[in-house]
Amino acid sequence: MDPHVLIAKDALGCNWDTTNFFLFSGNIDSIFIYYSHIFPALACLFLVFLVWPQDRKNPINISFLVLGIAFALWSLLDLIVWATGNIDLMMFLWSLLPILEIIIFAAPLYLIYFFVNKQHPPFKYLFIVFLLVLPIVLLTHTKLNLINFDYTNCERNATEGILMNYLYSLELLATMSVFYFVRNKMFNSTKEILTIATGITLFFLSFSLGNIIGGNTELSWEVGQYGLFGMPIFLGFLVYSMFKYKTFNIRIFRNSIVAITCFAIAFSLLFFY
Repeated sequence: MDPHVLIAKDALGCNWDTTNFFLFSGNIDSIFIYYSHIFPALACLFLVFLVWPQDRKNPINISFLVLGIAFALWSLLDLIVWATGNIDLMMFLWSLLPILEIIIFAAPLYLIYFFVNKQHPPFKYLFIVFLLVLPIVLLTHTKLNLINFDYTNCERNATEGILMNYLYSLELLATMSVFYFVRNKMFNSTKEILTIATGITLFFLSFSLGNIIGGNTELSWEVGQYGLFGMPIFLGFLVYSMFKYKTFNIRIFRNSIVAITCFAIAFSLLFFY
């Protein structure tokens, strides 16, 4: 019998709940899953649409916009995967997540390169990135990405293929590339560059390690969701740089940002109750 049919029968035996608006269902039994996806995504989008309109043609602002949209989409689609019991939808969305992950890592990498060098990356760098990313784009819909979802205990744990390990290797390579781009600036650069580079590095490590822990250890996938909070950490470094070093030249009252940030934090605490 087709393994896909066997998985479908197991899924029906688990009595999975139907979803409302693709996001809300009893299949997600922890409010933390919503909190870990929604709060970082909204915080990122808020800052993105504060920064980007200040100079819409600035490559740094554009790369930050791309990061915000890609991260928000990734969070949304991953949340749907958690909520739905539809096997075909889960498999389809899982094939899109690696492509968005590549964008999530590529955009900050471009941002820090342009921020340090004040110019676009040379063609050789772009070509190398193209060759490294091409297998992800071509093979993400195959079993090299996702083999199946394990329904034997009704937990829907994903069995990842070798392509995901390749993706995680690329993510760690992107993290090391941040150090490579700022290597000549480590001891004689402005603290502004080091602040942003540190924020990007912590975000990369948190996001990547969260996925690695979820996909390659015996721990629950829920534990891996803590990695999404690398985004607020990065945003914290970015906001500090905006206040301290006037990064992005944001023309807005500082007190307004602080007030809105405090409101967002207070509102986010509601998810714990």
